[in-house]
Amino acid sequence: MSDAVAEVKHGLGAGDFQQIIAFFSIAHDAGELSAALARAFPETPVSGCSTAGEIAPFGMTEGGLLLIAFPRAGFRIHTGIIEDVCAFGVERASGIVRALKTKLTQHADKQLGERVFGVMLVDGLSNAEEMLVAAVHWAFDDMQLIGGSAGDGLEFRRTALIHDGRALDRAAVLFMIESDFPFRIFKTQNFEPTPISSSSPLPTRAPASFTSSTPSPPRANMRPPSA
Repeated sequence: MSDAVAEVKHGLGAGDFQQIIAFFSIAHDAGELSAALARAFPETPVSGCSTAGEIAPFGMTEGGLLLIAFPRAGFRIHTGIIEDVCAFGVERASGIVRALKTKLTQHADKQLGERVFGVMLVDGLSNAEEMLVAAVHWAFDDMQLIGGSAGDGLEFRRTALIHDGRALDRAAVLFMIESDFPFRIFKTQNFEPTPISSSSPLPTRAPASFTSSTPSPPRANMRPPSA
């Protein structure tokens, strides 16, 4: 575990990071990984989730570890944890959004949706994604929300989220991201309709992405799976 974290840290290089978001294979022990990332980046909050595959700079892969690091210059990121999403997630979600909004920088010349967007990572086996998204989106006003469900390949047995050195279960992590740089949300997917339907939640391969014209974009570095 320490070798994987050391490798991605080396790939990111030196930097003053505001937030790191990790996407990792469920083959990595979430508790050990979260603790290792906290030790490797003691001055930077680290959150993330397990995946059904990782989108790396060199393409799609499985079994790896991907870090996206937001530099402190140009970004202000506020994070909230929604625990026990199956029982109390909806009630807690809107309250957490309201609390995070009180931390936002005030700007008279820009609408909230022009400078802030949200990212939410949810336990992919909670069956609570749609209700959580509805609750968060309702409280978001004109801000846009992107994100995805934590996956475990295509096993549908266990998923994991991490935050500040610990592993979370049946939870969601919500980021409210202030950006000094213009951005736009785009959507893409690689699924095609078939005659087969399923009531099981489908884990995403990775959250939706965003583009920005910032000269200093978030850095991403990937450790591929071991041979």
